[in-house]
Amino acid sequence: MKVSYLCNPAISCFFFVLFSISGSGHGRHDIHGQLVPCFFIFGASSFDNGNNNALLTLAKANYRPYGIDFPAAGPTGRFSNGRSIVDIISEFLGFDNYIPSFASTVGSGEDILKGVNYASGGSGIRPETGQHVGARISMDGQLQNHQIIVSNIINRLGQNESAAKDYLNKCIYAVGLGTNDYTSNYYLPLLYPTSRVYTPDQYAIESNRAKLLKFNLWNTEIRFKFNWVEFKYHNTRLKLLARA
Repeated sequence: MKVSYLCNPAISCFFFVLFSISGSGHGRHDIHGQLVPCFFIFGASSFDNGNNNALLTLAKANYRPYGIDFPAAGPTGRFSNGRSIVDIISEFLGFDNYIPSFASTVGSGEDILKGVNYASGGSGIRPETGQHVGARISMDGQLQNHQIIVSNIINRLGQNESAAKDYLNKCIYAVGLGTNDYTSNYYLPLLYPTSRVYTPDQYAIESNRAKLLKFNLWNTEIRFKFNWVEFKYHNTRLKLLARA
C-alpha cells in the first residue's frame, strides 16, 4: 500500500491513496505481465479520462489543445496534453491498454475485468462541490457506478460472489480528490456557504468524514494512518477512528 497526503491537515486540499485491499499479494501476478489483475480509479479532473465528455458541463477536455501529445488519439477527455498520472501508473502495473472510463463501458464490450476509471472533472468529496460549472459525477455517484461494475463482474464470473471477492481483493484502487472541495466550494463564499459554516480545520475533517470514506468494496480490513488521523477499512465501509 502506498499513501500520499499532499497538504497540511488544516488545508486538506488534495488526497491521494493507492492501495491494494488484499494486503497480502506479494510478488508478481502473472496476467499477461500485469502486476495485478485490475485497477480501479476514483477522482476528479487529474484522473478523468472521458467521463465528462457527454455531460452538460464546462468541466470537459475533449477538444484541442487537450490531448495533443496523447499517443495516436488526440483529445480524449483527459485534462492534460497527454497521459494522466493514472495512465502512467497503469503502464508501470503492466497493463497493455489504459483503464477505460466508466462512460465508455456502458453498453460496450470494454474489458471491465481489468478495471474502470470513474473519475469526473469538477467533482469533489462533497456532492455540491463544482455544481456551478455544471454536471459532474460526485464521489457518491462514482461509488454507485462502481457498484454497477462490481455487479457486472459477479455476473461475468458466473454469479459467483466468492470468486468475485477473491478477484477484486487482488486489485489496485486509486483515489485522488479534494482540491475541488476548496477551489470550487470552500473558497467561493458567494456560491457556497461552507466557509461560513466550518473553520478550515473543521472543514478538512468534516469533508473526509462525510464523504470520502464511503467505499463499498469488499469485506476486508485495511489500516492506514496519517499524522493526524487513522482510518480503517472494515465490513465494506471505511470509518473514521480518530478525531470524530
